[in-house]
Amino acid sequence: MTSILNLAMLAAEGAPAAAENGNGQPILFQFIVPLIIVFGIMYVFIIAPQRKREKHRRQMLSALGKGDEVVTIGGLRGTISKINEEEVVLEVDENVNMTFSRGAIASVVEGEKKSKD
Repeated sequence: MTSILNLAMLAAEGAPAAAENGNGQPILFQFIVPLIIVFGIMYVFIIAPQRKREKHRRQMLSALGKGDEVVTIGGLRGTISKINEEEVVLEVDENVNMTFSRGAIASVVEGEKKSKD
């Protein structure tokens, strides 16, 4: 609070912007360092993990193949019977096929991989 009052008083007196406080540090420096620290914390806890999740999702979608058992974003489970760049055809039951956008796949069920040729 004192720093803000000092800054206001110096501005009223016509002091230069690079005025120093009682510790010998530029007043502007006191405001920039906390902003840099906050950005660093945001990067570590928000931005970096999101980028890592997105990279993992892209790898999972590109590795999809015929016979993989998957779960869609709606919770539907099925086995991939056909796949191309944009669409995935899932066999959800005998003679029941559903077509989904490739991006609608939420995850691959680990463990079983059935191969139908």
